[in-house]
Amino acid sequence: YSFKLNTPTGEEGTFLSSVDVFFAGKDPNLGVWFEIRAMDNAGNVTKTQVPYSEVWLSSDQVNLSNDASVATNVKFKNPIFLLNNQEYAFVIHTVGINPNYYVYVCVLGEKDIQLQTPINNRPLTGTLYLTNNNTDWNPIMRTDLKVRFNRAKFVTGTIGQAVIGNQHRE
Repeated sequence: YSFKLNTPTGEEGTFLSSVDVFFAGKDPNLGVWFEIRAMDNAGNVTKTQVPYSEVWLSSDQVNLSNDASVATNVKFKNPIFLLNNQEYAFVIHTVGINPNYYVYVCVLGEKDIQLQTPINNRPLTGTLYLTNNNTDWNPIMRTDLKVRFNRAKFVTGTIGQAVIGNQHRE
């Protein structure tokens, strides 16, 4: 799923701490993994992974719901920095190319699964892409992934101490 961050004016980018994904189905044994990749100027998904964005979850860590109300939190080991006005792709992979995973999407003109009202506008600005070889990506128009991107929240105004040095060698 492609996305572009909207950061406050004057900021170079933002730190992303996690992504919430909404699953309808999963495999009982095999897991799923996620990564964020850069996109090129033509809007294509590249193979360039954003450092520290890869997260692996086992099947028992994936939450399911019948109405897209329960999220699976994909938490990065460290907050990852994403540049303002740069398009990225949030990529979902199944272990073993497993067909048992299903995520919730919304399609223009169809009914919202929770509210039962027609979807008249796209809630996000990205594009959903599908691939069968991890190289050629096909856009799925009028369709959005149900996803929530979570910005990191840092505590300010606290006093701390950092010790920086080399390890002793004998």
